Amino acid sequence: MVAANTDAGIVLYGTTATLIDSVVRGTLPNAAYVSGEGIFADTDDAAGQAGTLTVMRSLVDDNTNNALVVLGVETVVRESIFRSTLPNADGNFGRGIEARCHLASGSCAPLHLEYSLVLDNASVGIAIFGIDATVVGTAVLDTRSDDGGLLGRGINVQCQPDVDPVGPGGACGRLTLDRTLIARSHEMGLFIDGAHTQVTASAMRDTAPRPLDDAFGLGLYVQCSAELGQCGSLSVTNSLIADSDECGISIYGVPTKLHGVAVLDTQPTAHHDYPGDYGQPLYADCDPVTGSCSTLDATNCRLAGGATAGIVLRGVSGTLLGSTIATIVAQQSDGRYGYGVQIEGEEDPSQTVVNVTSCLIEGASLAGLFFAGASGTLQSSIIRDGQFTVVMNQGSLPNIPDDNALSGLSGLSGLAESELMWTSMDPYPAPPPALPMSLGE
Repeated sequence: MVAANTDAGIVLYGTTATLIDSVVRGTLPNAAYVSGEGIFADTDDAAGQAGTLTVMRSLVDDNTNNALVVLGVETVVRESIFRSTLPNADGNFGRGIEARCHLASGSCAPLHLEYSLVLDNASVGIAIFGIDATVVGTAVLDTRSDDGGLLGRGINVQCQPDVDPVGPGGACGRLTLDRTLIARSHEMGLFIDGAHTQVTASAMRDTAPRPLDDAFGLGLYVQCSAELGQCGSLSVTNSLIADSDECGISIYGVPTKLHGVAVLDTQPTAHHDYPGDYGQPLYADCDPVTGSCSTLDATNCRLAGGATAGIVLRGVSGTLLGSTIATIVAQQSDGRYGYGVQIEGEEDPSQTVVNVTSCLIEGASLAGLFFAGASGTLQSSIIRDGQFTVVMNQGSLPNIPDDNALSGLSGLSGLAESELMWTSMDPYPAPPPALPMSLGE
């Protein structure tokens, strides 16, 4: 047992170390009220040696600032617990695990974390910068916001700029998340900034807004790296995102593939400033900084229990195949919103192409499909229960004919006039979720 020390419980520089059946707890900040880490593993600058760290069947709890910090050190963690880390004197940090590149040497050694528990930490449960990380069979639970009411993210993954040997381009790693649960986070369950990400058989549940301003509450959020201009990619398979607040999955500029994904019960809480304007299970848009536009392929997915719209695609091309979008009930008293799938493009419909095939869209309070300034197909699908089957924005589609053979959108010729709503203005298209920020260094 290593307990009640000051500055750090265990410090390693360029060392190969193994901790088994150990306890590191109660580390306090130093006289300057900084540090207080449980385990700190760094690269030895003078020797140019990174070392390795293995932690097995160990408990790291009640430390300050970070439970575990690794800088350029190859790290393997198995069957261990990282919990109840306290923020520093400024009210920041309190992270469970932080792993990043070593700036001077350029070492971006990987992290492998399996069958572990990251519990009741502050600001971020697991923070990953620029490295490859694999997380398997792990639970990241009850991540609190910091003392200022910000953050509270379960897992935060982002690029690390200015890694010296790599050059000003920096480093963007890869996250592999397998059979992992992220639950009861604040702000975001999983935040990805520029990294390639693969999620399999995992769940993000019960993501609440942050306390400071009741903002966010996003289950899974991905965006391009503003500093490096890299967008990475996202693949999610056989996974669950449930009980988010503003949005279940938010995508900005990142190519995305979803297969067998369920996004359920995305509902803004009553104390939100604009509760009726959010609650989208899936939102995809162009990245506002890089200008990159997402592509989305969703196969055999289920999105149910939201408000405003089940799926919102803005400037995003892709395919919806064999999926169900259900029970999208507008929360505004004036009947705004309530679309199953909302597709918006630019003035040229050929730039945004969305193909909807073998899908069921039901229970949308206003319309199953909202289409504006985009093109695509609707084939072998069922749309039912809304006031209208399809809402077409006449003002943003050129050369609209008078009959149902709609320009730029095939597969609708069998609809009756009563099933179509024509408008020259956007009939309250769902607003985007607010854009969160990447973590500071």
